[in-house]
Amino acid sequence: DLAANVNKWKTQFPKEEVVAYSHKEIVSFSLNPNPKPGEGKVKASVTTEIVIVPVKDFIKYNDGLFFNDEVSIDNLKVINTKGKDVMVQKLCGSYQQDDIFHSDSKVCSIKFPLEKKGESFTYSYQNNFRDVKYLTSLYFHNPIPSVEKIIEYRIPSWLETDLREFNFSNAGIEKTSAKENDITRITYKMKDVPAFQRE
Repeated sequence: DLAANVNKWKTQFPKEEVVAYSHKEIVSFSLNPNPKPGEGKVKASVTTEIVIVPVKDFIKYNDGLFFNDEVSIDNLKVINTKGKDVMVQKLCGSYQQDDIFHSDSKVCSIKFPLEKKGESFTYSYQNNFRDVKYLTSLYFHNPIPSVEKIIEYRIPSWLETDLREFNFSNAGIEKTSAKENDITRITYKMKDVPAFQRE
C-alpha cells in the first residue's frame, strides 16, 4: 500500500507534490534492414514507465517531452490504480525559450489529473530513435524525485556498445549484468533520487 508511505515521502521530499515510486527506462536496439535516407542501420528505443504517487490530493501532473525529426514519442499511456486508462491532454509544438523558437526542437506538454494522495498512476511512453547515434545520454535525476530509478540496456550480441558512466562515484548506483540468449542486460539502480534542481 503506497498510501502508507506518503508522510515519509512528504518529509523526505518536502517541496514536491508527486513522487515516482518507480521510474524505469529500458533501452533496446533493433536492426533496420532497409534504412530510408536519414535513418541508420541500427535504431534505438527508450521505453519509460513511471509509477507516480501524489502526496497531495487531486492535483494535475504536468510533464514536457522533447522530440524532433530524429526522435518520436509513441505509445503514451496513463493507467490509474483500478487499471483504467486516464484521459491525457497532449499539446505538441515548437520549443520556445526566451521568445526564441528552436525550429529543430519540439515539445509535447502532457497533463493529466491525479486522484487522492497515495493512489498511484502508471505513466508510460516510448522514444523511438531513427538512428542509434541520436541516443547520447540518460540521467538518473528527473523533474520529480524517485524512490527507485532504473536504467536498463538490452544489448544484442551483434551490437558493439560503449556505455560511459559519469559522476557515478559515491552516488550509490548499483550495476548488474546478465546474459539471456543473445541479449545482455546491463541494469543500473539508484534509490531515493532527488529531483534535479530547478532554476
